[in-house]
Order: sequence, then structure tokens, then C-alpha cells
Amino acid sequence: SSTVLGAGGLSVTYGVTAGSIAISGSTFTVTNAGVISAPSQPGVRAYLGSDQVVAPNIYSIIYFNNNDYQNGNLHSTTNSSGTFIIPATGLYFVSCLLKPDQLGAAVGRFIVSIVNGSSVIVGNETQFLASTDVNYPGVYASGMVKLTVGDQLKCQCYQTSAGSLNI
Repeated sequence: SSTVLGAGGLSVTYGVTAGSIAISGSTFTVTNAGVISAPSQPGVRAYLGSDQVVAPNIYSIIYFNNNDYQNGNLHSTTNSSGTFIIPATGLYFVSCLLKPDQLGAAVGRFIVSIVNGSSVIVGNETQFLASTDVNYPGVYASGMVKLTVGDQLKCQCYQTSAGSLNI
């Protein structure tokens, strides 16, 4: 194998069966078949372990209190800000699924959106009709977005029923 050093700390080590590229402390490998492995790719699955009450006619930040698959320290369950802090500039798939526990006679709009600061980056809306049917779908907002290191994302909900809903 051979190592080539370049400006800015770029080093490329290559051999017969696989190569390794290190850029600014991040390492990924490329096999001679062209398969790329990026083990330090940031990601997290955050979810609610208990209900959160969402009042009507106001945007409510969702405070996810559990994490799975945390890689990159995007979200902390110990702070109460509901914030996901982007650790590296790049293209991200972001999503948020929310479903009220009981609609009962609730009538109104239910909006789920993901914001970066004060700008909505993805969102979705549905209209609920008076129903006792509990087989309604949740509202899902998702998309591919370009984000910059330090961007701060939050999932928020807005609903227009006559009272508060548990999600």
C-alpha cells in the first residue's frame, strides 16, 4: 500500500484490494469494487416515550425524550429544547411522524413541520373530521434537505381542534 499526503491534512492510502481516505479526521473506505463505507455518518431516531399535550391554535415544539441509533450527537434527551444540532454540513433525510392519541369529536387541521431556526424546511397538513374512528393515520413530514454544521432543527405541531390533543 502507499500513502499520499496533500494540503490541509488530506491523506489517501491505497492498496490492491481496498483504499482508505481520511479527510479532516473523518475516515471512510472504498473497496476496489467501488463500495463506500462511511461509519461516522450522523443520524438519530428520536421518539416520545410518553404523551405530550399539544394546545390548539399555537405551534408547539415536540420534545422527544428517547433516542435510538444515535451517531454524531445530534439530539440530547437531557435538555428540554427539542433541538437537533447538525454536526456536519451535508445532505440529510429528515422526518417527523406525529399521531394524536384520541381524536374523538375533534375537527380541524393538524400540521407537522420541521423548522431550521424560524424557516420551515419540510411540512405536511391534514384535515380531521368528527369521528370516533381510531384507525386514522398520523401526519408525516419528510424530505431531503441541505444543512450546514450548527443548524438547529425542531419538529413542531399545530392543530385547530376545540381543545388540547395528546400526541
